[in-house]
Order: sequence, then C-alpha cells, then structure tokens
Amino acid sequence: MRKDGSFDALFQKNFAQAVAGLHLERHVLIELKTPFLPPWVRIEHKELWLDPVMVGNPG
Repeated sequence: MRKDGSFDALFQKNFAQAVAGLHLERHVLIELKTPFLPPWVRIEHKELWLDPVMVGNPG
C-alpha cells in the first residue's frame, strides 16, 4: 500500500478534510528527539508519519 500510493489515497479520502480543519500551516512544528521511544517505533521511516507540510499538497 505504501509503495503504490494506495495508502496515501485512502488517507486523503478519509482524513483530508479533518486534517485540513486543523490548519496545520498556522502551527509551529517543534521536533523533539527522545531516547525513550521503544525500538519498534520506526521514527527514521518518514513515510510512516504525517508531514504537516505535505498535508495540503499530496504527491
């Protein structure tokens, strides 16, 4: 689903309106580094995390 884009299409279809209502472009993003995340949290895989910059501009 991730490689063929179907996950992003599904996310956009079901959540784009709700995310747009958050007006993330008005928010300040503060990235925090934490050593307390368990090893199974794949923080290095950026494609698994919501990117507020890309929310209104998918693809």
